[in-house]
Amino acid sequence: MIKKIIVTITFLVLAFSANAQLKKGSKEKIKALKIAFITEQLELTEAEAQKFWPLYNKFDNNMMDLRYKERIALKKKLKELGGIEIIKEKDAKEITEKIIALDKAAYQNKQDFFDEVTQVLSYKKMLRLEIAEKEFHRKLLRKYREKKDKTKK
Repeated sequence: MIKKIIVTITFLVLAFSANAQLKKGSKEKIKALKIAFITEQLELTEAEAQKFWPLYNKFDNNMMDLRYKERIALKKKLKELGGIEIIKEKDAKEITEKIIALDKAAYQNKQDFFDEVTQVLSYKKMLRLEIAEKEFHRKLLRKYREKKDKTKK
């Protein structure tokens, strides 16, 4: 259990650090690339796109808020407690419960999004969306690593 907490916290700290290193304006560029990639992968018609994107943007913004809150809360709590090496079991449990609560909120957000968007898109396109999102994130990470490797040399 404690290993899961350590892995989760480490991942969140790394994600927060990577996010902080993004240059100004790059978030907007990434969002534009994501929109183009998903639109292409889903083969959205103009009518579908007009209904889909407001729903997706609301969902995506809610997910970003949940992730941001999770990272900030964990970082603050760990700092207050003196770091992961000296954290007490009781405090680790509290942090774990917060992670679970945020995961539940993220799940509910996704469920609500699916309920709304299936009124606009077919289930086949919903599957394409799941695949497209994962593929976009893989490509984004790959490019980030390549850029990071180039700056090391």
